[in-house]
Amino acid sequence: MRYSRYADDITFSSNRNVFQKGEEFQQELETIITGQQFVINEKKTRLQKKNERQEVTGLVVSDRVNVTREYIRGLDNLLYIWEKHGEADAYAKFLAHYTPKQNLHNHKPNMQAVIQGKLHYLKMVKGADNEVWRRLQRRFNKLSGAKPSLETAWIKYKYTISDFEKKIGVKLAFDPDDNGLLHCSFTLNGKRTPVALSRYARTRVTNILSKDDLSLLERFKNSYLIIIYEWGEDCLWRIERKRRQVKQEPAHDIDKVSIIDDIAALTSQGDDVAPEQNESGKNTDEILAALVASDFDLNTLDEWDKIKSS
Repeated sequence: MRYSRYADDITFSSNRNVFQKGEEFQQELETIITGQQFVINEKKTRLQKKNERQEVTGLVVSDRVNVTREYIRGLDNLLYIWEKHGEADAYAKFLAHYTPKQNLHNHKPNMQAVIQGKLHYLKMVKGADNEVWRRLQRRFNKLSGAKPSLETAWIKYKYTISDFEKKIGVKLAFDPDDNGLLHCSFTLNGKRTPVALSRYARTRVTNILSKDDLSLLERFKNSYLIIIYEWGEDCLWRIERKRRQVKQEPAHDIDKVSIIDDIAALTSQGDDVAPEQNESGKNTDEILAALVASDFDLNTLDEWDKIKSS
């Protein structure tokens, strides 16, 4: 038998049917609880069999830990009303079904805060890579105009900087502005994409550049990560240090197709820069278009590799 508890909500689980009235287990349980001056709430006591939905503290535990279908459906319906009929109708629906456990000041609850809280809970239970959470979070961000936040984002790609540069064929540029503040960016397909720096990464690179030691910069690129966070249509490129206590997720392998279809799409919001030309007079955009049209034949691929090298 297994015993679990959240505050005064107690659950017993067993593969044997020992929960019947009059059984030794039931008698012993009542003796212990009443002996401590507590009373079993019979209205909240229930038996959940194996072929039924087994729920503990609002979570379904039958096969794996999950939220209920009603939880997902409630969020989905509320967002749908908001999308089709506006925020006022969604709020009226929200008030009809949402009653806070404590409302000491008798104020109206904040619908957006409640929805975001429910989405945080869904992410915690299902995980940041779950498509259901991603879809609902994406819809909420669009409706609420929520500003990008790392708490509501999910990681699309994660690489060491050196691996990223090798796979994509770009070089990260670190440039201080007139005020001495360090900025980072890279150029792909004629677009310059800014890359945010964590506080630790900014301090580390600033110190490395002041020493003018390329070997230190290479060590930095091998030990720091470039991470692409996404919020639906928006994305953020950010450099962070590895966290040794957290097991790193396996990097997504980027092939030639992904370079064009995915990474290039993520950089589409960057600033235009003048196209570079190779010895044949063709610029990178022209070679890239030919590369896709040729289904990546070897001759065009060689031409592309020459441009990357230069």
